[in-house]
Amino acid sequence: MEIEIISVSDADNNFQVYVDNNTSSKSVHSGSSKFNAEQITSLTTGTLLIAGQILTSQSFLQLRTESGGSVVVGSVKVVNL
Repeated sequence: MEIEIISVSDADNNFQVYVDNNTSSKSVHSGSSKFNAEQITSLTTGTLLIAGQILTSQSFLQLRTESGGSVVVGSVKVVNL
């Protein structure tokens, strides 16, 4: 996955990526739905590359920050390798 980061805040919180998240915090793939977390202060503008979890054609993504954090995303690209 490629996420184009436009800007970030100075908040000392996490930017998180979830796949197939549901209310029990487990994905339908029987594992944790959060497959990436980065400290916002470690992010820079440009492309963030994330390798990992297999998605299905029915999967959905959730990008979020913890309270007080801000990450402006320009685009998200998911590719099947």
